[in-house]
Amino acid sequence: RSYGHPGAEVAGCMKALNMRLNHAAVDDSHGVLAAGQASRKGLKPFQADVVQTAQLNDGFRVVIYPHVERRHGGSFAASLGNSLVALFWFLLWAVPTFVLWFVPVVGFFIPLLLLGRLNARVLRYDALAEYADAGELRRLVAAPGLQWGWLGLVGALMNLIPFFWFFSTTITGLAFIHAALYALNTERSSVLAAPSGERVIAN
Repeated sequence: RSYGHPGAEVAGCMKALNMRLNHAAVDDSHGVLAAGQASRKGLKPFQADVVQTAQLNDGFRVVIYPHVERRHGGSFAASLGNSLVALFWFLLWAVPTFVLWFVPVVGFFIPLLLLGRLNARVLRYDALAEYADAGELRRLVAAPGLQWGWLGLVGALMNLIPFFWFFSTTITGLAFIHAALYALNTERSSVLAAPSGERVIAN
């Protein structure tokens, strides 16, 4: 059983999320979105990005997957460690291949692939950290059927398209959040439906 391809739903979800954000201060029971930019005041850039990601994640869940339970399988420290490891691997490949970036054609694909991989390594964890438990987090991060790499690649490609680069970070983040919550919701539903609690994982 596959998790499918949820990417086609992202545009509609973004519209619904935007409507939800406009009314967040009134009806967001968790209060994360209601804080808005005020919650980021005085924070360092990296901390502000983490808060903004949490706000998008919470808003997306409230709109599209209101029944997905928070199980807090990840942590800020683990997210930071994961990001640093992802950055290490990016630099490990980027530095020796940097001269090739100036070669026609080849120079287009190498940074694109590296940035796509960096996106996938960082965002797949962050999108699942708050809602998956530790076991779900390990399984879904590694599940090949979820195609994290393709999502990361599309996000990297948008950085190269004029006008789209202004929104690429938000759109890529939302795509990962949607894919993560969709997969999490599907797995939990499968566990409930399967005989003897048998787990169904993407392949």
